[in-house]
Amino acid sequence: KSNLHLDMNPFAYYDPNSLPKIKKNLSNLSYHLKLNHFIFENNQISSFLHNGVHLQGVINLHDNKTDDGGFWCVPGFIHHFKDWTEYIRTRPEESWFVEGAEEKNSVSFEPKGEIWGRAVRIGMRKGSMVVWDQRTPHGAKENKSDNFRAAMFLKMWEKDGLEGERREERRRTMRDIVKRAAREEGFEITDLGRKLFDLEGEKGLSVEENGGKRKKREDEEEEEKKNEDKKEEKGGRKR
Repeated sequence: KSNLHLDMNPFAYYDPNSLPKIKKNLSNLSYHLKLNHFIFENNQISSFLHNGVHLQGVINLHDNKTDDGGFWCVPGFIHHFKDWTEYIRTRPEESWFVEGAEEKNSVSFEPKGEIWGRAVRIGMRKGSMVVWDQRTPHGAKENKSDNFRAAMFLKMWEKDGLEGERREERRRTMRDIVKRAAREEGFEITDLGRKLFDLEGEKGLSVEENGGKRKKREDEEEEEKKNEDKKEEKGGRKR
């Protein structure tokens, strides 16, 4: 089923009176206790935070053709975003829409409306990435093919302004996630990954430091077993 939405309260974005509430919500996040707080912070945005730079993105893990369903958005809406919020506020019949946005920190657009009618489907090749300003209505269009969709969603903003306890809380949680991935999956974080996850200078994140030697030994033993099986198979054929 198709959907089109904004991951934010659009009526709070330019409102300085909403900033204290947003800052309080962000300061109360406990990422290591509730991983869904990474999702919750996604919607807590304001033009007065991070120089107003709030970006979202999606990486396609498979080819995604037009009929396969997936990402669509309303290009150029950010140029009308402020006027739109002010216009909606002046319409008493839209009060339910404004109240819902304040309660949920998000809005969904009605099918067949004007904004819905301006949405454009964006197909992508495997490995392609699309980035958009968070003020852009976006969502997923219905899949009308037999192909499944696989994608990874991202949130990006300037690191400036992310300081103190909240920043350390995020870093601590990301350290634990990366260490576990290194230990259990053999995941090796790159220099770019350290920068993106705000883990530059952190030690103890490599595969070797998290049981990598043990994993390497297990891989070697598995390879030796395969070689022995091949030798036995060849010996059996000769006999």
